[in-house]
Amino acid sequence: MGHSTYFYLEPYVYIASGKNGILLINMLDDNTLIFNDSRSVDIMQRLLSSPKRTVHISEQDKTIPLISDTLKYFMGDLISSNIQPLQFESEINNISGIDAYHKSIITCWLN
Repeated sequence: MGHSTYFYLEPYVYIASGKNGILLINMLDDNTLIFNDSRSVDIMQRLLSSPKRTVHISEQDKTIPLISDTLKYFMGDLISSNIQPLQFESEINNISGIDAYHKSIITCWLN
């Protein structure tokens, strides 16, 4: 069986999903990315619902904003594997949600 490509987000990335799309914040450098194109949102929803926190992507998906931008800003990465790898779930989104990170863009984003 051949290798497949899987996408994952780094554990230091805060994720918020709102009516405007997907918001990602790199908690190490405060870099913020917003994605609202349908393919990025679809992949992100699949990633968030994956118990392994990785999602299979096609060769064409490597050019969509979610993949290319998270790679560019060290917020995500790709793994080539013949089985779906496991990425541990980040505590950043679970410990105390928005209260863990007081950034005005999050408040504006979700309202």
